[in-house]
Amino acid sequence: MVKVKRALLPIFLSLLLVAMIGCAKKPPTITSVSPNSGPSGGGTQITITGENFKEGATVTVAGKALQNMSISEDGLRVTGTVPGGAPGAQQVIANNVKAKEASAPASFTYVALKVVSTAPADGAQVVWYPRLSEVSATVSQPIESGTGTIMVGDTAGSVAYEAASKTITFTSTEPLTTGVSHTVSVSGAKDMAGNTMADYSFTFTIEEAVKVSWYTVQDGDTLPLIAAKPEVYEDESKWMDIYEANQDEFMTEDGKGNDAIQDYRKLTTGAELYIPR
Repeated sequence: MVKVKRALLPIFLSLLLVAMIGCAKKPPTITSVSPNSGPSGGGTQITITGENFKEGATVTVAGKALQNMSISEDGLRVTGTVPGGAPGAQQVIANNVKAKEASAPASFTYVALKVVSTAPADGAQVVWYPRLSEVSATVSQPIESGTGTIMVGDTAGSVAYEAASKTITFTSTEPLTTGVSHTVSVSGAKDMAGNTMADYSFTFTIEEAVKVSWYTVQDGDTLPLIAAKPEVYEDESKWMDIYEANQDEFMTEDGKGNDAIQDYRKLTTGAELYIPR
């Protein structure tokens, strides 16, 4: 009996070795990917569950290696960070070092970069005061530095991006014109994988300013500055209308005329100017 056991032991060990080698050569099996979608720029932390993930196994998403990958001791779970990829559904594939073939593919969907909110909102009616000089768009994921621009018609201004809030802001050189509709274009933004966002546009209207017949001069005012105000003319070239309408407005004690405006650049703070219509 002892001789039989001794004779069977090498056979048993050989079978066990064959089984172990066969298991090592088997591909992993993927049963789920969670979450199964994320931003196209990458960075989503995912968990892949399945079977037979061996030490040294690899996982790719859209042909790119899963980053910061970790395999559980029981070989049933893989975690890692998804690299960036082209928007749309992409294959997730796992493979063991000695396996002759890879796993059947699972799926992960890359969600494209897009505008998620704007200020003002699309279609908004904006009050004319305080004057509006900033327009912004917030995007769904971080963008590459130096990409992404906003234009408000042909208005001159500058563009800045705030990474913390993922917001692109346009600041106009002069306050935006009142009483008209403005069309805003957002373009050129790229996610962290280099995918360019589809162009986006929205509109809003600034209500017409309430026109005044009298204007109180503020410190630093000049006639062109006053004429450019939306409640006056919103056109600095009309400053002569104000100048001419306010001559001989005040009288001295001897009854002689005393021009209200001596110099269109030097006005008396607090003076009341008539605005002809």
